[in-house]
Amino acid sequence: MFWSDQLRQHEPTCRVFLVATKTDLLECDGVVEEVPEQDALAYKQKIGARGPYRISSKTGDGITGLFDSIALHCLTGTCPSSVRPSSISIHEQEKEAECFSCND
Repeated sequence: MFWSDQLRQHEPTCRVFLVATKTDLLECDGVVEEVPEQDALAYKQKIGARGPYRISSKTGDGITGLFDSIALHCLTGTCPSSVRPSSISIHEQEKEAECFSCND
């Protein structure tokens, strides 16, 4: 846990969000989740993180939920006041419809 110990030493109030990426690959035949949920939850507890959040940058799945959680965290006063915004406005942009396959 070298990195989390270093982070806590230099930024003791920093919040960590545990994020699993590339979840779109789990839909491919034969692809198995690399880290079982039980292990992710244990790691989250060990380093004092929020989450785990599962996202796919490719499909956009889970991204809004992750950013909503981070924004809510900042708005509820748990962020240092030096970085806490008075309000947050999130606007979703329209995306062109695209088809994805596991072979892209």
